[in-house]
Amino acid sequence: MRLIKLVTLFAIIYFLAGAVTLRFGLPYLLFPSIQKTGKTSESMQLSAASSQMEMLARVYGEKNRPCLFFFTGQHGGALRYEHELGLGALKEEFTTVILSYPSQGGAKGNVSDIKALAKMTTSFIADTGRQLHCTKAVYYGRSLGAIVATYSASQIQPDGLILESSPVSLSQSVKHVLSNKWYLFALQLLPIDALIPNDFKVEALLKKADIENAIIFQGDNDSVTPLADIELVAQRTGIDLIIVNGGTHSSTITKAKPQIFKQLNEWLY
Repeated sequence: MRLIKLVTLFAIIYFLAGAVTLRFGLPYLLFPSIQKTGKTSESMQLSAASSQMEMLARVYGEKNRPCLFFFTGQHGGALRYEHELGLGALKEEFTTVILSYPSQGGAKGNVSDIKALAKMTTSFIADTGRQLHCTKAVYYGRSLGAIVATYSASQIQPDGLILESSPVSLSQSVKHVLSNKWYLFALQLLPIDALIPNDFKVEALLKKADIENAIIFQGDNDSVTPLADIELVAQRTGIDLIIVNGGTHSSTITKAKPQIFKQLNEWLY
């Protein structure tokens, strides 16, 4: 009997602590601190700070040209995306801007409020676009960055929006984080949708954005953001969905790159 009481007490404390963490500590869970590794090769770097949050924009290319704004996933990684996007060659075609969130890639501070981060990002890319005198702008959101990109697109309509390996909502991203940590796995039993203060949903944001040029690239072997989930979003919004054969959550960006940049050139020129 005593053992049962102890187990029950532990379960109550565990789930209560989990609920509090999801309610108030979600930003730190979704946007962990990632130290900058290696030297990036941007032609210039811009920054913006607000409410103890700093964002960086690494610019690859010149002013007065079409611009691609790249919204990284949960773990940032400007150096990684320099290589995966092939920015050396792209500099000749258009200017690429890779964003780094607070506490990632050399940006100071921490994400303390996800909605505040989304608003700050929108303002920052608008300012960056003006400073670079972008003749056109396409937003490319990868993984968790797809939600941030779609939010920004719903506020400032770009010339095009590309989502790749996209979750359908913030709560889906949270469930993935929980499933990847054994000590948090059981917290998936909690009503996560209800615990998240601002559960951004891609479908609602896409409908609000109402962008003519929008497309989704999703791998059919993606276990993090399953194809079946985003298929429903594409059907209900009427947005084109390109299924990347054999694409996993990490490999879709590489497998789909020729199609992605073909689409970019159509929109930007």
